[in-house]
Amino acid sequence: MAQLQVGQGILPPDAMQRLGYGAWRSFFENPMTGCIWPNIRGGVSDDFRRYIEEGQDPNALDCSAFAIP
Repeated sequence: MAQLQVGQGILPPDAMQRLGYGAWRSFFENPMTGCIWPNIRGGVSDDFRRYIEEGQDPNALDCSAFAIP
């Protein structure tokens, strides 16, 4: 909801960070969490997906060490 409100201009652009969503931007720093992203990705909005993936390459992770369905 916060991402939608930022997109609509209701909340300022830094609201995602200030409201605690900033940790999602570091999702790919840990390969295990980054490797589960494809399972989560389809369940989030396009705007939130872009927010998380901005400036990152989810496909750059080596997920071969994890038994992720």
